[in-house]
Formats: sequence, structure tokens, C-alpha cells
Amino acid sequence: MLKGIVFSERAALALIAEVHEHIETETGGVFLGHRFGNIWYIVEVVDPGINCTLEKDYYENDDIYQTHLMNKINRLYEKDLEILGIWHRHPGSFDTFSCIDDTTNMKQASKHKDGALSALVNIDPDFRLSIYHVTAKTSESRPEYCKISDVMIGDGYFPPTLQRYISVEKYLKSIKGNRNTSFSNVKTCDNRNKSKKFSFVLILEKYLNDEKIRQIYEKHEKSHSFTDDEIEFLLEKTQLDFDFFNEAGISSSLSKRENDGIEVKINECETDVSFVMFVHEGKIFFKYRDKIFEYFQGMFREAFEYITLIGV
Repeated sequence: MLKGIVFSERAALALIAEVHEHIETETGGVFLGHRFGNIWYIVEVVDPGINCTLEKDYYENDDIYQTHLMNKINRLYEKDLEILGIWHRHPGSFDTFSCIDDTTNMKQASKHKDGALSALVNIDPDFRLSIYHVTAKTSESRPEYCKISDVMIGDGYFPPTLQRYISVEKYLKSIKGNRNTSFSNVKTCDNRNKSKKFSFVLILEKYLNDEKIRQIYEKHEKSHSFTDDEIEFLLEKTQLDFDFFNEAGISSSLSKRENDGIEVKINECETDVSFVMFVHEGKIFFKYRDKIFEYFQGMFREAFEYITLIGV
């Protein structure tokens, strides 16, 4: 279930700048980004185009231009962007979808099994953005709308991989046939979208410190030999979370400890964290900062989503 939407700072600025430029008419555009679990990330906002139609109560995209621009933008990112949905400005305080909008939204939602986004902008007189998750109903002409209440702006909310550009060196290597991967007489600094704010270590700290989220397992057991069956059970149950780490660009590693389980290390630029996971009576636990917590499948992904939605 879709829980929240996160805009990059660039995407939010592009949307607001488009409304500002065409303040007297309707306008709109396309959201590009990633469906990432229960949170969708809008990386780029594409404008309606050179040959679009913008009137006070109607607008129409220049589809040829938008397709061209989306392809150009996509070449810049390591992870391909996909169309998440659309947005448009409505006149006055009219913040519901028209019959024409229903048809357009149904078409967009039908393109993906998880539906699409559709957003309305009003400036009456304050700027207001209403975003809906739209899913197509095969038996009805009008789609189903669910308003998204958690909408955030900030590059610091993005997992590392979702905003990462393709390196200059990669394209230069292709152009120059492996001979040279740098500009002549140009100094470069490879920051590659490394957010100074994003930290899974901080996310985990905040999540575990909230006693309402997870009960602490207080009983300390004597160490025992960690069997192959227990290792297999632990790896199977934690696979979802380690797939999440991989997708999010969070570096992680596992190593077996002789008597007390599997050590997990999360490696980040500024801070590293490690904890030990073990099996007891058919359940998985992990020890972190001298406290023991019961683990469940998808726990670390949930921590990421929870802290993102309440604000780091």
C-alpha cells in the first residue's frame, strides 16, 4: 500500500517554477522517479512542452516533446526513471478531478499494476498540492482515488541509488574506447549525489529507540553452537531486508560468528554500525548496543519507511 511521496528538491522546484511561469493559465507535467516499496520517489518533473496548449481552464501536453525530454533525462541516471504519474494546475479552488481528468487518470493508472499518481495544484490564494494514488477499475469508467497525506520534499530522504547520476568517466570511457576517462585540462570532483543527510544508521537508531515500535527482548540466553539449519532459516527470513539494502545502495555484509550468530555490518560514509543476529526457539533476534530486539521479516525496510514518514 502506498504510504508516502518524496520529492527531490529539483523536482519540487521544477513544479513550482512551472506554475509561476504560467500563473494565468492551467499547466502541468509528468512525474519521473521510482516506486520503492511503499514510498514513491519523484526525482524529476517534466514540463508540458513547447507545443502544449495552456488555457485558463484547459491544458494539453506536447507528448512528442515530453517523450524526447524524458529519454534525454533518463540517460543521466544510473537507475532508470519511470513515469509515476502526472500533475496539473486547476483554476481557483477547484480541487477535484473533472470527467476529462478521470479518463486521463484511468489511462495512466492502467499502464502499471500499482497504478499511478495524479496531482492537482491550486493557488487560492495559497499554494496547495493534492496528490492522489490512482488505480484502475476494470468494471468502471472512473478510477479509484486515494489521497496521499504524507508528502515530503528533500534530497536527504532519498536512498543513495535513487538519485545517483551516471559517472562522467563511464561515458568518456565509451567515447574514447577505454583510452582515457577524464577531461583534458579539467579538474573534476566526484560527489555523485552523496547525500550528507541520508543515514540508515540514524534511521535504525531512531526506530529502535522508539519503545512504541518494538518491544525489547530482555531475556539473555547462553551462547550455543549456531547450526547450519539456523543459518539457513535466518538468511531466508532476512533476504527481504538485504534485498532492500541492495536496492537502496546501502552497503552491508554478513559474517558468521562461531557461537552467537551472524554479524551484520552496515557501511556508510560517515558512520558504520554492526549487530549480531541469532535464532532462539524458532524466532530471530538481534543484539544492538547491549539490547536485544525481536526481528520480523522486512523490519529494516519498515524502519526506513517509518522514519521517513515521521521525519528524520
